[in-house]
Amino acid sequence: MRGAATLAALLVAGCAASASHEPVATYASAPAAIEHPCPAVPTTPPAVLRTPLAGFAPRSPLLTDRPYTVQVPYGYDPAFSAPLIVELHGFGDEPAEVERFLDLAPVAAAHGVLLAIVTGSRDGRGRRFWNATDACCDVDGHRPDDVAYLDAVLEDVARRFKVDANAVWLFGHSNGGFMAHRYACERADRIAGFVSIAGAGWLDPERCVPTAPVAALQISGDVDEIVHAKGGTISEPKVLKVLRDTGLPLPTGLHLPRYPDVHGSLAPWIRVDGCKAETEQGNPLDLDDKIPGAETTVKRWTGCRAGVELWTIHKAGHTPTFRSSWAEAAYQFLVTHPKS
Repeated sequence: MRGAATLAALLVAGCAASASHEPVATYASAPAAIEHPCPAVPTTPPAVLRTPLAGFAPRSPLLTDRPYTVQVPYGYDPAFSAPLIVELHGFGDEPAEVERFLDLAPVAAAHGVLLAIVTGSRDGRGRRFWNATDACCDVDGHRPDDVAYLDAVLEDVARRFKVDANAVWLFGHSNGGFMAHRYACERADRIAGFVSIAGAGWLDPERCVPTAPVAALQISGDVDEIVHAKGGTISEPKVLKVLRDTGLPLPTGLHLPRYPDVHGSLAPWIRVDGCKAETEQGNPLDLDDKIPGAETTVKRWTGCRAGVELWTIHKAGHTPTFRSSWAEAAYQFLVTHPKS
């Protein structure tokens, strides 16, 4: 834990630097990327702060019980508004595990972005989860208000740092991807976009009625053995066996509602973003380190006020083996579709 003096020492002039990334996963889209004033070349790694910080007691008890971590880019300058990424772990994962998997920290540091790594509740077996949709993953029926929790995180970060309100993005994997969909549904005015990896939205379209356009990127493996690209339920026997085999058994007799297919998950964003029915294919991407070639197809809806895309990783399962360049490609999708 760092104290208030350490935090104050971080708030010095300068900006985070650019970094080199593998070109194989370069995202290309028509809109021009927005520029944040971060021209410096840092030689010092970003600072990682854990809440609650000394002198910065959280206003919400949700943050006392479920603290979050903030990575502050080297040379963060409070004179400039900084973008913010919020990273959501999957079912049964700890916050540190999702960062090892998604590896967003280098990209956030390179672009002068604050990175908040948040914490789900624990179920009856002590496993972290998000109460996202009815399909995933409050298996014990505890019903924590995770929308309120994320509200509290955003408010707390904004109290400590100068956050660009038009550049707040969510990244979530699995259960965290479901939670990214849900938060965007209910708080479309608070975020600019989200990336859901192996997650899904609500099956019932009445449960997701966004009030503003949001950039939406769904990334799914076409052989995902847990959250199927074609839709399904996590309580089906084959999925339950996979979860048991990976050390995540669900309660006996559990019956969870269905989640939509990848197109159904994106349907609310296609509608609210005013997209046309026509889609186009983007350049294929090489996101998975273990699958030869550019294995990821890019489907892009046209005419959207905010971007809506589906990236399908062919021959990939629930947890792709991401190349180090994948996060830069996803970041470029978000930054090229700023909040209108």
